Amino acid sequence: MSGTEPLSEALKLVCDQGLGGLTVRALAGQIDTSPSTVMYRFKSRDGLVLALLGELVEVVAEQNLESLEMGVPDQMTRDKLLVMSRARLIDQVISRRAHYLGLWEIELQTVLPEDQKSLLLKWREQDVQFWEAYFAAAGVDPKLADVWSAGFIAIQRLLLIAAPNAVRLAWMDDALTRLFERLTGQAPSCRDDSHGRIQSEIQLSELGDVADDESSTPHRIVAAASEQILTYGCDGISHRSIASRAGVSLSSMTHHFATLEDILCAAFHMIYRDASIRAQYLPKSRAYSKREFIDDVLPELSRQNSGGQATAHAMESIILKASRRADMTSTSVGLFALMGATTTQILSALT
Repeated sequence: MSGTEPLSEALKLVCDQGLGGLTVRALAGQIDTSPSTVMYRFKSRDGLVLALLGELVEVVAEQNLESLEMGVPDQMTRDKLLVMSRARLIDQVISRRAHYLGLWEIELQTVLPEDQKSLLLKWREQDVQFWEAYFAAAGVDPKLADVWSAGFIAIQRLLLIAAPNAVRLAWMDDALTRLFERLTGQAPSCRDDSHGRIQSEIQLSELGDVADDESSTPHRIVAAASEQILTYGCDGISHRSIASRAGVSLSSMTHHFATLEDILCAAFHMIYRDASIRAQYLPKSRAYSKREFIDDVLPELSRQNSGGQATAHAMESIILKASRRADMTSTSVGLFALMGATTTQILSALT
């Protein structure tokens, strides 16, 4: 068992099956060895995930370091910075897609061990440091690099779940431009919603919410699935576990929903709808300055939505699970577009 082979195969398992698919037994089967040999190397399943995470953070850090060692180009301007950002995002999803997908999967764990949390924080900090150097060279406040880094990673994930095409690239470009304009205090070049995002969301027109009647069987099924996803994540749910929580029979489940994926999509809509209701905190009668938005609005949204992180993680888990099936790529992109509607609304509050 060579040094990097187990972790390369572990990453393939995560990309193909999600983090739930990475087990000691599954990895042993992939590298044609015994589970005891894998256990001897990594001590536990958590040790395996930690080793994989360490490898991912190291590879991404090396890429950032190489770019910084080459030096920031002379006469860096805001326009050149935005052009570079677009090129960097596309390069990352092409050359390092599996690595960033693995980082995303590990971030979405319901319970994140402290050692893994520290490594993820290290990755995020290194990414911020990279952008600080470029922001400073372009005459942009380096203190904004942390917000830009977080937004950049979120936008990048659109192209992690589905291959780039004209619509997705236009949407990505629009999202990067909007975020950059808001952060740097420029007048928005476009105040309307992104056409790429709208076009992707239209694909969900036949999927959707269930009736508001809380006593109806479909509503109970979807509510049970939503609660389970928010509590335990997406990988562990099954027809049987949802039926048990909802207090309905398995035959009733299949009568109302043809597949588990149909339940997941409906659960996404329910989770999203509840989050959107809480997001109405933003007043419509005024616009926020950049600093007010960062210092006042975001913390207040976080305070009001105590389950905010769990809600976002649940929606992202559903998106990732759908993206792992070739016949559900457009669905996963459409769900991502639905999440993007809230992002657009929040960004529009910035002057």
